[in-house]
Amino acid sequence: MTDNDSNRDYYACVNSYIKRFGDERDIDLAPLSDEGIAYVQRGSAVVSIHVLLDQGVLVLLSRIMPVPSQDREELFRTLLELSFLATGDAAFAIDGQSNEIYLRSLRQLEGLDYQEFEDLVHNTATIADEWDDKLRQQFGAIAEGAIAEQDSQATASSPRPDLKQARADDPSDHSSS
Repeated sequence: MTDNDSNRDYYACVNSYIKRFGDERDIDLAPLSDEGIAYVQRGSAVVSIHVLLDQGVLVLLSRIMPVPSQDREELFRTLLELSFLATGDAAFAIDGQSNEIYLRSLRQLEGLDYQEFEDLVHNTATIADEWDDKLRQQFGAIAEGAIAEQDSQATASSPRPDLKQARADDPSDHSSS
C-alpha cells in the first residue's frame, strides 16, 4: 500500500465516522474539506476536526477565547486545573501565534475506531460548550458582541493554529490510544 492509498484510507475512514456521528444525531455534517478539516457545533462551541496526514494524527480544536490582558495568572491556573480533572481526553492550550485559548484533543490516526472518534468528538464538544461561556464570563476577555462576531467567523474561516508541531506521542496529550 502506498502513502497515497493510506492517506485516502484515513480520509475515507474519518469521513465515514463523521457521517455516522451526524446520522446517529440526525444532523447533516459536511465531510472533510480538501485541507482535511470538518466542523461540528454543540451549543456555543464549534469543534474543528483536523486530519493531519504528515503527522498521522487527528486533532480536534475548539476556540474558547483570546487570552485576556488581565488576570492571566488566575486564568492559566484555572486552565491547568481544569485540564487536570475536568476535560477528559482534552486539554486547554494556548496558540502562541494568535494568542487564543483552545480546547484540544489529539489521537493517532492508525487504529482509530468509531467508538474512540465518537468519544473524542462528543467529549471535546461537550466540554468546550460547558467551559467557553464560563471562562469568557469569568475572565471577560472581550466584549460580548466581539465574541459573537468571532464565533460566526470561526465557522466561515478555518480556526487553525500552526499544527505542524502536533504529534500523537506528545507527552502533554491526554488522549488514549
